[in-house]
Amino acid sequence: MLAAVSTGVVRRNWVREACAVVRCLRLAPLCSGTQTAAKGERHDLRSLLGFANESEYASWRREHERLLSNVPERRMAAACKWFRSQRLPPELLCERPSLLRVSRSTLERRMAVIEQEAESAALSGPAMLTLLSYSESLLSFVSRKGGLCAALRERADLLGSALSLPEEECLSLMHRVPCLLSQETDRLERVLRLLVDCGITRDAVLKDPWVFRHSESLMASRAARCRALGVPVRTWMLRCPEDVLERHLQLWRESRRALGTHPDTAEYLADRLSCTHIDELVHRHPRLLSIRPPKLKEVLDLLFASGYSAEQVCQSPRVLSSSANKLRRRLQWLAARKALLPSLYTLGLPEKSFERACRSMQEEHKVHLFIIKPKVKIFKKFVLLSVLNNASLAHFCKGNAMIATPGAALGGGVGGTGGIGFRAEEAMARAEETPSQ
Repeated sequence: MLAAVSTGVVRRNWVREACAVVRCLRLAPLCSGTQTAAKGERHDLRSLLGFANESEYASWRREHERLLSNVPERRMAAACKWFRSQRLPPELLCERPSLLRVSRSTLERRMAVIEQEAESAALSGPAMLTLLSYSESLLSFVSRKGGLCAALRERADLLGSALSLPEEECLSLMHRVPCLLSQETDRLERVLRLLVDCGITRDAVLKDPWVFRHSESLMASRAARCRALGVPVRTWMLRCPEDVLERHLQLWRESRRALGTHPDTAEYLADRLSCTHIDELVHRHPRLLSIRPPKLKEVLDLLFASGYSAEQVCQSPRVLSSSANKLRRRLQWLAARKALLPSLYTLGLPEKSFERACRSMQEEHKVHLFIIKPKVKIFKKFVLLSVLNNASLAHFCKGNAMIATPGAALGGGVGGTGGIGFRAEEAMARAEETPSQ
């Protein structure tokens, strides 16, 4: 058998097997080496940032995933090592992860601009990181204009006194808004005074600090318009497009007309619903306060005109969140069919759920009374009968007095009789045995 195998076949098989072994031996070390290097870099970065375990580091990475997703581990590790060489604590880097995106060479150039001033040696860690977050061109511009350290200190003190912020939060705000470093001190004072006079809180400024970048005259004119109308001023109103502001002012005027003499939505609801526990109602359904007053007034007027009471609205306040057009369409549909008013919970259901509830209500209330005078006497008790068609009903009820379900129109009956009629005595007995029916 072995003699039948040619030497060429043996040679080809041997070469194929040898190549397969070489491929396996060649790929395995490369893959394992790459994975080992990646794990080593990850562990190195975790230790450089000062995380005690892998779970804390993973949580920090998830929190800043969008910021650090495309940054190689090697670049971040190199930046961490450079910050450590400058004696900057790693905890501050965890609070400002955007600095890890900057290459080491760029950081060295920025530091060279900062160290040109002798006062830079006395800067704190947060202040130094704030300056390192700015571009090299901005640092050079401010340095030529009046000095980096003096500008940083002056603007941080101004923000802290106007907004009652500690130094670290002022530096964090300047880190987020680089234009604060290059703005004129007089302009910054006027903008801060405008924000304080408009009643804008410190938290609102911290959430929307980009208001410092917009035109001072435009913000002043908009603040004057809003205060003249009694509209509470928000930071977004000072910087939004003109059509957005006009729309907001129009909605505000409509809301004031809907509320009338009531100061707010809670007082309006308490008066319309005659509710003394409005605080409890709002606590259970906080969305009530976010409904615009014109819509609230329209829905309440519609419900009261349709026959619902204030007590029913208090029991199902979620119906106030529904669209007035949707409620009006459903009430008209029910009125056209002369159906009873459903509960407010049913009235506010989604479309498919409301259709199923209406079909169920129609099946329950499609019981008509057919009273036929007998030849001898009238039964004093009502008889419940289930039939399938009018012919069966007329044939069976001839000469009897009874009450039947409209099985003729529905194609089915109550009690599962399948449309087969039974005698009046048997129907009376069944009705007495099951009075709940």
